[in-house]
Amino acid sequence: MKNTVICAVAAGVLLLAGSCQEKEGTFVPVREIEKVYRSTSTVNESYNDATGQWDTVDYSSTPKTLVESWEWDEDLLEKIVLHGNEQAAGSEKTVFFTYNQDRISVVETTNERIEFTYSGSKLNKVDLYDKSVSTGTAYMTFSFRYDGGKISTIEVITSEAGKKGAVRPLQSRLMAMMQQTLAVPQRAVEQVAARADQRKASVSQVLKLKWIGNNVSSVETEDDYSRTKVEYTYDNQINPLRHFVFTICGIYGGEDIVFANQNNIVKAVTTYTLLDPEEPLEERSEEQYVYTYSGDWPMEKQQVKVYGSEDEGSRITMRTTLYYEYK
Repeated sequence: MKNTVICAVAAGVLLLAGSCQEKEGTFVPVREIEKVYRSTSTVNESYNDATGQWDTVDYSSTPKTLVESWEWDEDLLEKIVLHGNEQAAGSEKTVFFTYNQDRISVVETTNERIEFTYSGSKLNKVDLYDKSVSTGTAYMTFSFRYDGGKISTIEVITSEAGKKGAVRPLQSRLMAMMQQTLAVPQRAVEQVAARADQRKASVSQVLKLKWIGNNVSSVETEDDYSRTKVEYTYDNQINPLRHFVFTICGIYGGEDIVFANQNNIVKAVTTYTLLDPEEPLEERSEEQYVYTYSGDWPMEKQQVKVYGSEDEGSRITMRTTLYYEYK
């Protein structure tokens, strides 16, 4: 579900600042992450009519494995090395950070580059480049608008000219994510694909954000044939990774789509609606998050996804746990 190497880093990380008094892109945490580990498990349950019981199969699991090493130059994050099941076996990728007056200005790997542009204390634009393409055109651009000091909309423009190979526009990316989290009928998939193919080489999509206090309560995007909305619930613990703007492109992933929050997500409800007048469709999925804290700092974060239900006679429960070590 991760669309680029750069987007892959720090899965589950929340991104920007919710306060208008603070500079977005200034990531100087009180405690610095040093290592991130991950473990996963998938359990398949099916109802046995003969016995009247649920049969449980541990479908797959991975042990606790090192996936990220964070290296610091005094108070500033210098690089993140990706290990293990974040990358193909036997390979590592390194993500480097460049700063302008303590604000993240550039993030890059061997193949990709992200440039951040600010206006005053606010993030104004993010450009993603494929370094193998010589046109100098960004293959994806995020532009931000604010209302009352908080982000209200994000316009996302994808361009075929900026990347080697096809760049899927926002809605088809979201559709790919929804296929893995919801029981979306094949006809919906085919309609999205067909209409996406008819689009121009440059595609624009707008994300609308709503807030409750200093947390984003929902993110919604809609076009002429579908709508995707994610609604969030939070705990009252401080998010230790505010201002970490580089994972903005993670908005296309299946992890924490919302950013800019003061607190940590405990529930995310995704609703996909196919706006077909003849055969309308609405599907929902829910993700739960459970944290283990040491003081104000999360030491573990477990994401729980359940597909299916007792009424359907089968369900799959997927758990992904991240473990944090600090300096």
